Amino acid sequence: MKNSTPEAASVYDVIIIGAGPCGLATAAHLRKQHPSALFTDEEQARYHWVSKQAAIKNKRSGRVTRGGILGSRDACPSMLVLDSNGKKWMSKWNALFLKHKIRYLRSPMFFHPDPSDRDALLSFMHAAGRPNEAQEIAGCVGKELSKHQKKRRIRRGVKSTGRSKPISEINERERRDYFARSSACFGDFCIACRDRYDLDEQQIIRQEAVQDIDYDVCDETVNEEKLFRVVTDAHCYFVRSVVLAVGGGEPFVPAPFGEMPSNGASHALDLEQKDLLSGTLAANVQSKQLTSVLVIGGGLTSAQAVDGLIRRGVSQIHLVMRGALKVKPFDIDLSWMSKYKNHERAAFWATDSFEVTTRPFANSLGERLDIIKRARNGGSITPRFKKILESHIASSRLNVHCHTTVSGQSYSETNQNWTITSNPSISGLPAFDHIVFATGTHIDITSLPYLETLHRKYPIQTYSGLPALNNDLQWAEDVPLFVTGRLAAL
Repeated sequence: MKNSTPEAASVYDVIIIGAGPCGLATAAHLRKQHPSALFTDEEQARYHWVSKQAAIKNKRSGRVTRGGILGSRDACPSMLVLDSNGKKWMSKWNALFLKHKIRYLRSPMFFHPDPSDRDALLSFMHAAGRPNEAQEIAGCVGKELSKHQKKRRIRRGVKSTGRSKPISEINERERRDYFARSSACFGDFCIACRDRYDLDEQQIIRQEAVQDIDYDVCDETVNEEKLFRVVTDAHCYFVRSVVLAVGGGEPFVPAPFGEMPSNGASHALDLEQKDLLSGTLAANVQSKQLTSVLVIGGGLTSAQAVDGLIRRGVSQIHLVMRGALKVKPFDIDLSWMSKYKNHERAAFWATDSFEVTTRPFANSLGERLDIIKRARNGGSITPRFKKILESHIASSRLNVHCHTTVSGQSYSETNQNWTITSNPSISGLPAFDHIVFATGTHIDITSLPYLETLHRKYPIQTYSGLPALNNDLQWAEDVPLFVTGRLAAL
């Protein structure tokens, strides 16, 4: 390893790259004495009682340790969190929600970063007296088939087709989970999670961009221990293990644009533009001129961008998507969402492992990747936003073009607008003042520049940009770099 020698006190146990939801969840897990993933509810209650009430007497010294001292933070691993977007938890998340003025999350109540309890968010809302800050997610509960209905379908020989909707296994006992919580309430819950696990930003988060990660023997350490050397734009850190929690990747711009245009365009997930309206478009709206915007994308972000632009005063919007306008409560089918007896997830984990000795490696990866693609089946919008888009269509401020792609484009510096051609051709397209890309992010672990050294020294097989991690979400058995979030999908 290059650079100066690390002192023992300066070697961290773990560095988490990314301070978003996955980073916060990972940090909370590391600080939690008895995570729910490892212990049952009964064991959790027992450990909690012992730590609060019991007093343990040392047999040799006779010293009595009170319950309040048990399970102290002293035994927790030393931790550092690096995030280029801010010095607080959820900086990028909060900035994007503010940009699009998102009031409610899409996911159900049990999607949260607290490892203590699957229903922690639900408990928080009731304890804070804020259960009214949740909207029921329609179409989830009460759609399941009874035992007799299933038998009747079998007797009649009813077979599922590509057009039929998947059968929901979410029953009445799970109704309380299928509410969309407000973004404000979820933000306060994350703050409570931070405080509960002693994850103060000033102590553990540093706003720095990672430039390189290396893993090698450090000669000057005891026993010539192997350490990670994490280089940022400000410091160099030595650490025993690294957790990669960086989210989706760079914003994706489709053909024929190829890369983000320098003028007259923006990406919905780009934080450099703090508001949907900026530059010439904002000036035209402010001066009450007729404005036209092209939004490209078929997911929920595109619907949120359309609604946000119209509410800010844009006159006319054309929404272009390459597929059909799909309406679902979540990005994945309901059959994946149940907390209990989830057959889809069981089938996913039952696929052959990635071991080359059992079957061809690419086949195992491809099998899981196909399952993921079928489950998601492209972008979709929620039933609530479908009604919002329909109201904009009724007011003649929105035109939706499904199964359509942009085939040609040119930008006039003189007129500061776009001329667009499409496939199939759309007659009467106006000159657009602005283009908003709501096309998601490009997920490819090989494109992350700070992992080049690791890829060279410790190659890892990938499939469609996703790494083939082991069952512990680890880079390799001898490389303690762990991956969480979308990059850990396989």
